[in-house]
Amino acid sequence: MKQSLRLIVASLALASLPVALHAGEGATCTSAKACCASTTAKCEASAASTASTCSASKGPQVTLKLKGGRNANLGTTLAKLDGVSAADTCSESKFTTIRFDKDKVCASKIMAALQDAGYRIQTQRVTYAVEGMSCGACSTKVTKALSKLRGVSDAKVCAESKQAVIDFNPGRVSVDKILATLDASGFKASEAVN
Repeated sequence: MKQSLRLIVASLALASLPVALHAGEGATCTSAKACCASTTAKCEASAASTASTCSASKGPQVTLKLKGGRNANLGTTLAKLDGVSAADTCSESKFTTIRFDKDKVCASKIMAALQDAGYRIQTQRVTYAVEGMSCGACSTKVTKALSKLRGVSDAKVCAESKQAVIDFNPGRVSVDKILATLDASGFKASEAVN
């Protein structure tokens, strides 16, 4: 009995794998753009392998890890906001990427609506283009500077792709403080890539 139950569970897991991978494409795309500065080859491979899925997620978006509320409530809450075009949650990372029209709504209004609906924003993920990095030492310097900020939970910086993916608690550290830290480390961050 236990053996047959294990086979059924394993079969269901394999059957749902393509759906889970498809659901997570957009969310893993962001973290794949900025690699961990371990090798240049990994950066190039990461950028090349995600080029097709990354192009689908261009435009203004906010990426959040939410707690509380209900999934049905999330759709209802976002549907009330004029300008929100899509919301995808990665089953692996648990980040929700919300795409929107910046002429109709802004990220802060989206986050305020989510908080009003009972959601708590645990983490926000932002990706910046960072100018001036040329080697692994550059990315290490930026990573160390970002890691010292209270409220930053993770920073992946890649000199090859010239990008930094930063996970932070927006209640503890502001985007302005993150940008100031990037500038103070000797590198210029341009507008968010995502």
